[in-house]
Amino acid sequence: MRSDPCWTLSAEVFQSVLFHLMGNAGRPYIIGLISDCVRDALLLLVQVLGPILLICAVSLCFPGTFSGASFRGTTSSIEGDGCWTQAWVAEPVTRNAVLQ
Repeated sequence: MRSDPCWTLSAEVFQSVLFHLMGNAGRPYIIGLISDCVRDALLLLVQVLGPILLICAVSLCFPGTFSGASFRGTTSSIEGDGCWTQAWVAEPVTRNAVLQ
């Protein structure tokens, strides 16, 4: 993805000014602290949100599987009932024998 040249130039200028304000000696140390803080925040976020995302995935997966299986069972039941009904209507002699 290409970025806008104006924003790229502004970012480079801001980075250069910031680094000159921090000084050449302290820059690696401060950048390392910022990097550690960002990494720790991301790890904490993953640790907190990981179980929540797992619970959401499980709570969406099992009802979907159950409803799909129920739909398939109902479909096969309706097909079987249709065949049974057609056979029952087509043979009135057998129906009378079954009822008695």
